[in-house]
Amino acid sequence: QQQQQQQQQQQQQLEYGLQQLNLHQQQQQQQQTHTSVACSACPPVVAELPNNKNNSVAAADKPWFQYLVLDCDGILVDTERASCESLRRAILEVTGVGIPHSFPTDYNNVFGMDVTSCIQHYKQKLHRDDWVDVAGIAAAVQAAKENYYQQLTAGGIKAWPGAAALIQQAKSLGIPVGVGSSGAPSKIQHNLKSSGLSSLLDPKFIVSATEVHAGKPAPDVFLEVLKRLGCEDPRRAVVVEDAVHGLVAAKAAGAYAVGITNSLPAEVLSRHADLVLSSLEQLDLAELRPSGAVCRKQD
Repeated sequence: QQQQQQQQQQQQQLEYGLQQLNLHQQQQQQQQTHTSVACSACPPVVAELPNNKNNSVAAADKPWFQYLVLDCDGILVDTERASCESLRRAILEVTGVGIPHSFPTDYNNVFGMDVTSCIQHYKQKLHRDDWVDVAGIAAAVQAAKENYYQQLTAGGIKAWPGAAALIQQAKSLGIPVGVGSSGAPSKIQHNLKSSGLSSLLDPKFIVSATEVHAGKPAPDVFLEVLKRLGCEDPRRAVVVEDAVHGLVAAKAAGAYAVGITNSLPAEVLSRHADLVLSSLEQLDLAELRPSGAVCRKQD
């Protein structure tokens, strides 16, 4: 009975985000907001950006979107490989169990998850019925993972191309910027400091999954960021993600979800995103509209 209850609990966190997304989509349809918000029934846009700026939607004096929320690993910083490898080593150290670790394929299902959700995933995938104390295992794995991650990134962390410029553009347009990450606070701080991005972001608007009830794909992380940013209408917020779980969380939070193909291909992201781009450098907040219309920045 205890095992059955635990399995049910494990499923709840992963299913919560999808349930919230379905509810949000139903509400969108009932409110008939198709004209102002990307309709859940419409296919996501895989952007083919025009070479001529005149072909794009002309920017209004004020951008349509008024809030920007960014994932950290895989969006702001190029750390997914190190993060996955540190997870593998930590799980092996704590449990003695090796997980499949061909990057990125073997990690597709856990991209964007916090450590607890990863342990739940691998318990089911590897049929580890002996992993009774998921919370305890996750705590031990989290601590070990942080140590391995520090070692693997000791040589420095690179920001993804376009990350700093996007944050700076948002600021110039009066758009407040937040970060919503599945990583621990110490990891987020390390990532931003090492990559040189920390000075561009306000710590008050940076939220870790450890600070909320449930991690991605639940919307809690992004809802907390939007709350701190003072956002009362999530339809006016853009969330930028590289993972399916993050995109599901963004949509469940009611935001406009932009997928960047830093970790997963467009055909995977497009099933969950309103817009898919190949780089942050292609995202222009001044011209982005709910229809997916966006203009390439000119050199």
